[in-house]
Amino acid sequence: MLIKYSKIVIVLFIINTAKGQTLKTKNTIVDSKTKIPLEYANISNKTDNTITNKDGQFIFLSKEKDINISHIGYETLHTTFEEIEKKDTIFMTANTIALDEVKINNPTTLLNEVYKNVWKIYPLEPYNEDLFLRCLLKKEDKIVRVQDISGKIWRNTFYPKKSIDEIKYGLEILNLRKVELSERKKIPYIQFPSYKTLFLWFSTIILKPKEYVFTEVPSNDLQYRKIEFVKNDENKDCLPEKGYYLIDKNEKAIKEVAYEIVEYYKNSPYSRGGSSKLKTTGLTLFIMFNKDIKKNKYYIGNAYLKNSFEIVTDQVKSNYEATYDLVTTNSFTNKIVKKNFPENKDLFKANFSYSEEFWSSQNQLPLTNELKQFLKSVVEKKNKTKEYEIIGNF
Repeated sequence: MLIKYSKIVIVLFIINTAKGQTLKTKNTIVDSKTKIPLEYANISNKTDNTITNKDGQFIFLSKEKDINISHIGYETLHTTFEEIEKKDTIFMTANTIALDEVKINNPTTLLNEVYKNVWKIYPLEPYNEDLFLRCLLKKEDKIVRVQDISGKIWRNTFYPKKSIDEIKYGLEILNLRKVELSERKKIPYIQFPSYKTLFLWFSTIILKPKEYVFTEVPSNDLQYRKIEFVKNDENKDCLPEKGYYLIDKNEKAIKEVAYEIVEYYKNSPYSRGGSSKLKTTGLTLFIMFNKDIKKNKYYIGNAYLKNSFEIVTDQVKSNYEATYDLVTTNSFTNKIVKKNFPENKDLFKANFSYSEEFWSSQNQLPLTNELKQFLKSVVEKKNKTKEYEIIGNF
């Protein structure tokens, strides 16, 4: 089934529920000057939150009428469902910072404080969260597979400590939709990682200071200090290779971390599987943290992992890109997690029934224009069974 979204117009739905009214709105957020869509803008209030997708689009549901829209480097908007209903597009204004307001300091002292703070402000005890995960596979820059998962996750800690030898996870998949479109040729099956592998990547935030050169650079938000890092010449094999931290000045907490690994993979060998061979060519990671005021703890608000690789089959090389978008929809919940999928299994092997009722009303990461085109092509080719193979549950 294709989920249809209207063009950039505001539609306000009021759904009667037993406990009151749930408000629903959708819109697009762009930079007021460049008109470029803003990805990962946060839309929230006291009880609910969501983020914008790659096209700057969002869907937001809540019983609270107030809405806050924020994005690092931009002025926060305080609005309501009623006000958003009047707008065709939401424009965010970038912060204006005078050069004399930006002070560049030696980052070493700050980083030492931040690393010590990890043991205080990030959850090191078991906790549960609600999540939304989108897994996407592209071949030669064209989508060939998409998988969306809505569920709950349990973990024994966010970051390992001395008393814990291993981070453990438990995932309960509540709703799933997936589809893959491939040509009926001699092509290898491409695995998605396990959710344990993904979440271990999303917990990688601390570097060994002696292996990197840290430099503070101007930040476009006075609340934060931006520190870039690059591996030093003496540690050519350390990972990651370069990236940045965005650190809250007052909290001494990591708000964002991003890094990439490219050079390391250039000299790495191919791994063989059947008649094909595979080689990773790059990895990019981005993690944004939010703070739970009641718990006084930071948690992953949203995270993104991109893995680029090439596959050679019958001397023909194809370039692939797999991306994984995570959104924490509720943090530190009291909901029981009933694990129903193995932590070390390929995520695309998950098989659960498709719920039209759920997917027609869920409000995390609306389908991008690119995804809509992909699903349209699946519908167009569903009867061409000699040329194409379709795997999915909807």
